[in-house]
Amino acid sequence: MADAKKLKDNHAWFVDTLSRFKPPNQSSKEALNSKTLKIGSHQLTVQPHLKDKALQISSILLLDEVQSYIFVERSIKHNDAVAESMAPEFLHMVSSSITLLHFCISQVLISRMIILCT
Repeated sequence: MADAKKLKDNHAWFVDTLSRFKPPNQSSKEALNSKTLKIGSHQLTVQPHLKDKALQISSILLLDEVQSYIFVERSIKHNDAVAESMAPEFLHMVSSSITLLHFCISQVLISRMIILCT
């Protein structure tokens, strides 16, 4: 009974963590038309060649356009060898980054549930 109460008390935290990845939407797509994106305390300069890649990634992975832009930008910073194309290697690199992030979040959630239930 105590475990159920702990899980119920932390329900909002679990849902919030899982709901951070949003589906594509028009306002996010339109945000990429500006020269800069303000996300919390961070500001990103929108680069047109990355915007196009982000829109393609968004449509393939069904991920919010701004979130896709951030993944594309970070992926290219870590490996600019495939930055100039939408080659399968680039798609694989970005989707692998997203998959790894989902895995890490899942591990955090599992760890948190184990701690709450002990």
